[in-house]
Amino acid sequence: MQANERLLELFIYLLQHQEITKKELMEKYNVSGASIQRDIRALRLTLSHFVDLQDEEIIYQPAKGSYRLNKKILTQAGFANLSLLEDHQLLAIVKILIGSRAFNKENLQDILHILIPNDFAYQTLLKNELTFYKGVPNQSMWDKLIVILQAISEQRRISFTYTKNFVTQQFEKMIEMVFFSDMYFYIATANHSSEDGINLETLNKFRINNMENIKLLDKGKTLPHNQRFEASELANRTGVFAFFGKHVTLTIDFYYDPVYVLDRFPNHRIESQRIENGQTVTRIVLETNDGYGLKMWLLMQGKQVKVISPKHIQTAIQEELQQTLNLYNKEN
Repeated sequence: MQANERLLELFIYLLQHQEITKKELMEKYNVSGASIQRDIRALRLTLSHFVDLQDEEIIYQPAKGSYRLNKKILTQAGFANLSLLEDHQLLAIVKILIGSRAFNKENLQDILHILIPNDFAYQTLLKNELTFYKGVPNQSMWDKLIVILQAISEQRRISFTYTKNFVTQQFEKMIEMVFFSDMYFYIATANHSSEDGINLETLNKFRINNMENIKLLDKGKTLPHNQRFEASELANRTGVFAFFGKHVTLTIDFYYDPVYVLDRFPNHRIESQRIENGQTVTRIVLETNDGYGLKMWLLMQGKQVKVISPKHIQTAIQEELQQTLNLYNKEN
């Protein structure tokens, strides 16, 4: 293999791997360590003509005898923008990212710098949204996410502090999954049908942006396969608020266009429709769970919804509404 051919292959190899070692390259190309060092220097010099980085920043050494390609060069050199996505498809994805508010502005820009090419046809359609964008997290998520994903891949427990409702508590947990719901990234530490509430003592899911002082611990024990967390099952059963809970069949009367229910809960059945005081009322049966998220959603619907069954959810909603009314009946 000629030296120039080896340089091209080396560049592709760096693109395909997070990190490579000098020993690995010596064995792959059957050359000396000095030859590998010369190749790295030549590759750094060549790439420096395309990017605004110092030679040693282009291909850096995270540890002695190992090499890693700085992925920023992909953006600056235009390689990261080689995509099979059409501009209209890319616009749809970017709109979802912006609308989710899941990242702080810096993290969102990190992603968009990679996704969006310089000749993107719909730049002007994003300008206002990006200028005034305010993400939910007030700090970067990347460092936290890296540790969490390492814990999952190595099946290790983690320790962390977590604050909810002005109370901070220390936890040690085994992570089942990372998932996203309603503006937040979460870790799940139990099955989606386990107990989950608004109090720290009953939490089995945690917002990543609220987790601090995350540390890797020893190996942990994972749940049996038939008891593992299922993000899709949770999403299908809980609509917008991803609280865990036991499966329940819920029957409601909905006093508005039922599409607002059907879109939230894909596991549904329309049982009947009737006219009541000139208003179409739809009786809908939902396969959902009895978690606090369901109660939150029902309360948000106000006078548009009435719980028919089960009785314990109907009672819980009545109690919440009475407590809300009591707040308004108090003297200012």
